[in-house]
Amino acid sequence: MKHIREKISAIVFVHNEEMYISSLIDSINNQTCKVDQIIICDDFSTDNTLGIIQNKKNNLSKNINIKIINNKKKGKVYAYEEALKSVDTELFFVCAGDDVLKRDYVKSMMSFINKYKIDFAYSNHVWVDSNLNFIKYTEKNLFYTVNDLIYSNFAGGMIFGRSYIIKQYIPFPKGLTFEDWYVALFLSDKFGKCYINNNKNYLYRRHDGADTFISTRKDKVNLVKRDVLFFQLLVNINFYKDMFKNRITFYNGKIKKISFIKFIKILSLRNITSMEKIKFIIIKLTRYY
Repeated sequence: MKHIREKISAIVFVHNEEMYISSLIDSINNQTCKVDQIIICDDFSTDNTLGIIQNKKNNLSKNINIKIINNKKKGKVYAYEEALKSVDTELFFVCAGDDVLKRDYVKSMMSFINKYKIDFAYSNHVWVDSNLNFIKYTEKNLFYTVNDLIYSNFAGGMIFGRSYIIKQYIPFPKGLTFEDWYVALFLSDKFGKCYINNNKNYLYRRHDGADTFISTRKDKVNLVKRDVLFFQLLVNINFYKDMFKNRITFYNGKIKKISFIKFIKILSLRNITSMEKIKFIIIKLTRYY
């Protein structure tokens, strides 16, 4: 009996990725295991991202189908959902517009889900800089349960799987501002585990424009605050409500700790007056206590 090859879609969401989108598209097109289409949802880019994608679409039309979708409502979550709705192949995978896939990425993920007889898995990744120079790589567990993922998104966002699972987690709940942790939690709860393929075929680019790039204390505080809002959303939809109430308390403590470190550093400065220090103490005590 002749084996029927399952078709594959790549899901990409982009916002001002003119510097990187071309290399991502080329890396998808050059996979040793053929990818049939790339579905790209643009989240209101203001640079030449769409122009570059259109040129790639024209030049690669004989090799791969590139479908361009304009996001209907600004935000990464909406872009992701719009792209997912357009998947019409048996398999799909998700990648960011500024990352790069090594040639055996799809082949490795296909082999992995077939080996463990599972319908989806996540890829580990190698951290690289904007020029693809190595930063770090951390080995992960073979799988994580929902109880593991409550404490941190160990799975990440690079999911590869059978397309039927998409309907298990969209539409996204109103108010969701980032999707990867939500999807990992929901799928691990639904299927028992999230498996991780510890390949080194996904290059995760870290640069100033990345949405989770942290360079200052303010960036760190904003990221923690974002997570607190995420936990509150999960509480509101009764998803492990008590567990996430505890996470909210813990994360609010992290915010206070970060602010307290800044507080101590300011008090140690010699170029501010004692009166300015007193005013600063009063403001902090009023805000946090």
